[in-house]
Amino acid sequence: MQVWTKNIQKKFKISFLVMALIPITANAENQVSILTKLSPAGSFTAISDKLKGEVIKKGTDVSAENLSVSIDSFKTDNNLRDEHMHKHFNSDKFPQAILTEFKGKAGKATGMLEVNGVKKLVEIQYSEKSNQLIATMELKSSDFGLVKAKYLGIGVKDEVKVDVKVDLKLSDASSK
Repeated sequence: MQVWTKNIQKKFKISFLVMALIPITANAENQVSILTKLSPAGSFTAISDKLKGEVIKKGTDVSAENLSVSIDSFKTDNNLRDEHMHKHFNSDKFPQAILTEFKGKAGKATGMLEVNGVKKLVEIQYSEKSNQLIATMELKSSDFGLVKAKYLGIGVKDEVKVDVKVDLKLSDASSK
């Protein structure tokens, strides 16, 4: 009985350690998520961990020349919805969403976002946590020439919320 109890305790300790480490490794990767609300009700989130590029922190300023993500890398846990979303974003013709000219200070930033071949200056709110930039954008799909989507009576609302997590790289001037 005592051996059985020790084995259970050992397994519990290992499980607890693994579970404690999961949030640390999950936060270490770059990620883009798009929260999309449906009409008449419901929502889904499309997530990609394929964000490329880096954000530089110099003093209190943050900037990036080019952040990009493949449209086809977004997943929603529903293969048919993924397929429809990729088609809706015209990923065959415009395979990337690209943010350029990103500049910010004190939690507010702007950048030039290109989606579906349409470029638009966007406002971005951000915070910093554990050497990561966590940014949020409220966007309208129609601003990027995306037509209203509807499938089997369920429509996609025009407004979407985009959250981005990206590692911060300190410039040499920041560390002095």
